[in-house]
This record gives sequence, C-alpha cells and structure tokens, in this order.
Amino acid sequence: MTTPIPGTGICVVTDRLWSLRVLYQLLNGRIQESVHLDGIWTADDLSFSPVDDSPLAAITYNAGKEIRVYFLDTDYVVQEYCFSDGKGWYRGEIGNQGAKATPGAGLAAIVFGSDVLGSGEKGVHIRVYYQEAASNDIAELANDGYWHTGELRIADALGATSLAAVAYYFQNQTQIRVYYQDRALYIKEHGHNDSGWFKGALNAGQITAHSPLSAVAFGDVQLQVYYRDLKGRVVFVKNTGAWSGPSVIEGIGPGYNFAVLQWESGKYFRLYYQQFSGVISELCSDNSGQSWFNGQLHVGPK
Repeated sequence: MTTPIPGTGICVVTDRLWSLRVLYQLLNGRIQESVHLDGIWTADDLSFSPVDDSPLAAITYNAGKEIRVYFLDTDYVVQEYCFSDGKGWYRGEIGNQGAKATPGAGLAAIVFGSDVLGSGEKGVHIRVYYQEAASNDIAELANDGYWHTGELRIADALGATSLAAVAYYFQNQTQIRVYYQDRALYIKEHGHNDSGWFKGALNAGQITAHSPLSAVAFGDVQLQVYYRDLKGRVVFVKNTGAWSGPSVIEGIGPGYNFAVLQWESGKYFRLYYQQFSGVISELCSDNSGQSWFNGQLHVGPK
C-alpha cells in the first residue's frame, strides 16, 4: 500500500495544460511522484530518500525535459535530484554548497531566464530559498551556470517557517517574489527586480503558526498566495495591482502541507493537500477559482 508520511512535503510542477507531477514522501522514506498526463494518473518511485518529513520544492523547464527537485538529506543539507531527457534521474550539485537548513523549515525554488520565460536574462537561472540553521535567516542559493551563494538574506523569519516563491517577467524585467512567515506570525513578501531586493507590500494579517505557503504568478500580472488563516482555513490573497482580502477555499478541512498550480492564466487551478488521515487529495477549479470540486488523485489508505 502506498502511504505518505504524515506531514510530508508536497510540491508540484507542470510543463503544459493537463500535464503535471506531484511529489511527496512515503512512510518508507522514499519519494514518489504521481504523474498526470491528459486525464491518466500513474505513480513512480524515485531513487532517493530525504530526511523524514523533508520539505520539497521543484522546478521544470525546456518543455518538461528538465526537472529539478530540492530536499534535505539526513544532515539537513539542501540537496538536488535532477532529471534530464535522455539521461534520466541523477544527483545534482547543490549539495556541494553545504547549505544546512533549519529542521522543519520549508524550501522554495524558481527558474527564470530567456530560455524559460521567453524573455529576460539569457539562458536558465535557478534560485533556491531555505532557512539557514545557524541563524534562522532566509537565504538564497543561485545557479547561473554554477551554484553559488545568492544575495537574499532575511533576518526576521519565524523559526521553521514555510516558504514560497515565484518568478515572472513584467515591466521589461525579471521579477522574483519570496513569501515567508515572520516571528509575529504575519506573511511577509520580499521582491527582486533590476534594482535589487526590496520589501513587498503584502499585508495579509496574522496566520496560523507554521502555516504551509504556496504561490503562483500568471498573466500580466496576477500574484496569488495560499495559506491557512487563524481559523485553520485554506485561503488565498491576490494582487492585480494591489493585494486583496482573503478568499476562503471551501472543501479542505484540517491537514498538513499543500501545493498549488495554475494553467491558462488562472483559468484552471489544482491544489494538492494532505489530510490528517495521511491521504493526499486533489481539489480543482476550472473557473478561475470561483468554485472548487474534488479531483481524482487519492494517495494513501482508502
């Protein structure tokens, strides 16, 4: 029986409409991916085992021919597992940085550049965000052809905060947004553009301590950030020039982590979440988030 570990990290990547991969950790410690392709779900075990309840983050580019998964090993060092078309799965090089993360904290990853977004900096650029064990600062690992320490450092984060990040091209420049929870239990936003890093304007109020976070960016441009509010409900706020108040997503009860994706500039949403029973389920919207319905994915005991 395929049984996810309680509190597993969950991440999702997509390369096109109706094609996606959801990754999570099983009780045996291995990572499994549920793959959806044009209406059909299949599952595959991957050949690496993080620390139990490792956070997971992933990116994909080159029309799904390249996948990178980020996790913590048993020493809580940020590691990378890679897929390349024609090569298969192999160990990446980010672990050579020796970046040790706070136990229980999240990971976030983004990819940008002209070969990814169709505009912006030449090539492919990857950023991974983690909470540094020695300081509890949010820190950045960067790959611009090789791995190195990035510029971002945030000092007011709650210990073991979740993390989310997005990258998009807007106003003739690459934009990055990183989301985390501060010590006062507020969601905070840091942004980056051609002028460097700056504090963002998100002010969603206090949220549940150690709430999961997930974020998407689409169109020209809408940002959405998902979290659990103080009542434990999964909600999201959106920015189309200014941040809105929270909208509640009905149909999700108490539970653990979740991850969100979108297609077609926000027409279709898919939310993958773990219930306290351990089951990982899917919630869907095909009308820009106006209403939601249960999807087909069910991972865990019946």
